[in-house]
Amino acid sequence: MNARQFRILIVLTVVSGFLGGAVSNLLLRGAPATAQTAGVGVQEVVRAKSFELVDAQGKLRAMLTLGPNDSPGLVLSDATGKGRAMLVILADGSPALMLNDAAGRGRATLSVEPDDSPVLALLDAAAKTRTQLSLLADGSPVLGLYDAAGKERAELGLDADGSPNLVLADAAGETRVGLGAPAEGPGLALTDTGGQKRILLGITPDDSPNLLMADAAGKPRASLFLRADGNPSLCLDDAAGETRAALDTTADGSPGLALYDAGGHGRVLVRLLPDDPFLALSDGEGKPRVMLHAEKGLNLYAPADRGQLVLSAEAESLGLSLLDGEGGPRASLCMMKDVPSLNLWDAKGKSSALLAVSQAGSPGLKLYDAEGQGRARLGLAQGQPLLVFWGADGKVSYGAP
Repeated sequence: MNARQFRILIVLTVVSGFLGGAVSNLLLRGAPATAQTAGVGVQEVVRAKSFELVDAQGKLRAMLTLGPNDSPGLVLSDATGKGRAMLVILADGSPALMLNDAAGRGRATLSVEPDDSPVLALLDAAAKTRTQLSLLADGSPVLGLYDAAGKERAELGLDADGSPNLVLADAAGETRVGLGAPAEGPGLALTDTGGQKRILLGITPDDSPNLLMADAAGKPRASLFLRADGNPSLCLDDAAGETRAALDTTADGSPGLALYDAGGHGRVLVRLLPDDPFLALSDGEGKPRVMLHAEKGLNLYAPADRGQLVLSAEAESLGLSLLDGEGGPRASLCMMKDVPSLNLWDAKGKSSALLAVSQAGSPGLKLYDAEGQGRARLGLAQGQPLLVFWGADGKVSYGAP
């Protein structure tokens, strides 16, 4: 029972005292009052502790009297003598009006609280408050709906700034649903039996909708939202509040999935680009170790930036490349137009060696100096072995045969 319900109970008690007094007065009086004889002068002021009005049959129909604690009250009764309307001043000076049903049970009360807040209450046949409309001290209106057990199950109101809100409660009186429209954006909250918010649905100030789900401790575990650019995003968090998985789309509509470790480092990224879907795997420091592109091939990165391996496949070629820590090529094995070749480079990116098979099927090895000049060649020409050496000036210094 809340404070306002208790006040309503006080009103009922006070009114019952007035009704009891009215019945006692009727029994003690014995005979009905008669009209004053014609000709008797009219008094301008009448002072008394009680006034009663009776009908032609002598039944009490109205009474103005003092009740408990000398509180003034007016009681209006129906033809059966049942009090149907009562206006009283409570001991604290607050006025209250009660309307009763045919059985004399209070069904509606209108009162003003000690803080000058007006309250209208509607009661059922068991004298339980079922509907209550009031104004808070700051002028904010509140409408409450109660069940047969007296538990408030729904409350509709306006905050001091005029923002509307609706609260729904379960049979135990615990808030389970909250709906509001504050200045920063409307929101819906769903709570569990322990009062913990588990689902939040709202719109942010930039008009982006979002949905959040929390665990039993109230920590967010899943969130779905639309960013300002209209692209959706889904995030899954662990118990420590760290995002572990994220699914989203980019401005061009490309979907992507990212997985994170407990330290917040991205470890797996899958992105479906329009022309080049790819997969990226990273180490515990967030550095890429594996990248697989549908169009560009496979890249493997060595720890501590010591180099990488690139496997590529294009329309007319297939290749495997080894790169150093600076990203420079050091070795490349490829097949282009059915012609295999192996290339080796030095640290400066200069060719060191080339091993290849020509389209005619002749194998050959060529060696280069530090300046990238060819210095030696070993191969087969028309089935015959061939060995050639070049000098630094590019001229042949030896050839066999």
